[in-house]
Amino acid sequence: LKYNDFLQDITRHLASQFPDHTDIYMTAALQAFESQWPVVQANAAYFSGCLQSQLSDKKPIAVFLPQVTSALVRMTAGTSSAVVRAKSAAALSFLLRDIPPLS
Repeated sequence: LKYNDFLQDITRHLASQFPDHTDIYMTAALQAFESQWPVVQANAAYFSGCLQSQLSDKKPIAVFLPQVTSALVRMTAGTSSAVVRAKSAAALSFLLRDIPPLS
């Protein structure tokens, strides 16, 4: 649980202090989705969800949101690792909470 808090804090810091580098962070996280180690996949999924939820500039969100969302859905539904499924679902919840409700 403390590691999750750390990731939320570090992504908040990265998004506020280094907004020009968010595309680099997201690209690295997306590459880590393909890792052979479930722990790396899980942490990349959680990091990407946290970072996307912290961004105030909508341009990086628009660029990466479809790719990140589809990868997270695929990881949540298609992996045998429980930790990857849990972290992917948590990352999706960060992304979904920022979407305005349908009227």
